Amino acid sequence: MVGHDSTEPQSADERLLSAELSTQHVVPPIRPPGYRLERFLGAGTYGEVWVGIDRNTGRRVAIKFFHARASVDAASLTREVEKLVFLSSDRYVVQLLDVGWDAEPPYYVMDYIEQGSLEDCLSQGGELAVDAAVELFHEIAVGLTHLHNRGVLHCDLKPANVLLDEDHKPRLADFGQARLAHESSPALGTMFYMAPEQADLQALPDARWDVYSLGAILYCMLVGHPPYRNPASIAKVESTTDLEDRLAIYRSSLVHAPRPSEHRLKRGVDRNLADIVDRCLALEPEQRFQSPGEVLEALRVREQTRAARPLLLLGLVVPSILLLLMATSGWWMIRQSVDETQAALSARTIEGNGWAAQFAARKRRGTDRSIPRVRGALRAGGVVDSSVVAVGGAARGMAVIETCSGRSGGEHGAVTVVGVGSRTASAIRATLATPGVGRANHGASRSTSGGELVCL
Repeated sequence: MVGHDSTEPQSADERLLSAELSTQHVVPPIRPPGYRLERFLGAGTYGEVWVGIDRNTGRRVAIKFFHARASVDAASLTREVEKLVFLSSDRYVVQLLDVGWDAEPPYYVMDYIEQGSLEDCLSQGGELAVDAAVELFHEIAVGLTHLHNRGVLHCDLKPANVLLDEDHKPRLADFGQARLAHESSPALGTMFYMAPEQADLQALPDARWDVYSLGAILYCMLVGHPPYRNPASIAKVESTTDLEDRLAIYRSSLVHAPRPSEHRLKRGVDRNLADIVDRCLALEPEQRFQSPGEVLEALRVREQTRAARPLLLLGLVVPSILLLLMATSGWWMIRQSVDETQAALSARTIEGNGWAAQFAARKRRGTDRSIPRVRGALRAGGVVDSSVVAVGGAARGMAVIETCSGRSGGEHGAVTVVGVGSRTASAIRATLATPGVGRANHGASRSTSGGELVCL
């Protein structure tokens, strides 16, 4: 099976012929012996493809007929068949089954891939999802690496020449422009999938041509069309029918056009993937990946980066969560400790107040019991008219002055305060220091003819 795109620029007549062949049911050029033709599949500049059945095995096959009017000589057919035979054991390459060397026109028989080409897939569904595009791109790069490792350059890689099997795995097809790595004959690819330096009839085959085409395929899968292709660039290329002029216009349009960037706008395209596309599509061959193997290595590094990203995020999030938990736990423990300390202090304060209250009550009871005894002692000492109003002890500053009864003979009585401090005694003296009260003696226990403060 072969794709619909031409391998060289077509003239207007050739495009008209291809369109007619692609849309009309035509009679096959010949009926190859051993095969029953079922239906017309597609056509291009140099040939047409039919679906047939192998009469011996019942296997469905694709038969490619070469147009005699396309000036395809035996050498061209031999070269393509040679590459297919050389790659016959590779699962990434469509398999050659038979060759009609002497038929007119010549033909060859190959695997029929029912899922069609990548071009068919894109024409039906448009652009692919990023993951699907990357997976397919990786498989195509692996197949292309197999080719290069065996010294074969495809030189016309495009969606029409990538067939999809029943597992949606790619098979590379149409080796009409393929060259061995040591060959020096030019090979033209397809506009907008062809590297700019390849668009030259004097160019020598280069592995980096396939790298550019590989990038153009990925770009097409991501955005729905190849890079640089737009109505203006197509009009420029088609403004002349001369092949060399068209190739020169194509080269110039790529050099002077803005670099492709639509792939960077697609949701899901990460920076590493966009960089891979850009490097494949570098206009200077030296700036591209030098082989499909390097493309695969870049994909591997990208995948490692993507796989490490969740681990990196986890490495940032988990310590943050642990710190938050530790801070929360520490705060809770400190708060709990403060609460417990406050509760303990409150309990001790309450307990201390209770003891103080009990002590004060005992002292008060002791004071109340002491007053009669003190009065008796004072009377025995001769201070008979003294009024004992307070016994100090722990009751600081508690001194209530009670009016004293006068002594016989009109003398002022004495006020006796027992057990108060000097500051309290001074305050009481100041209170009693009124005319006619008399003197106040601190520490005395005797009666005088005047008013007397006795502080014992």
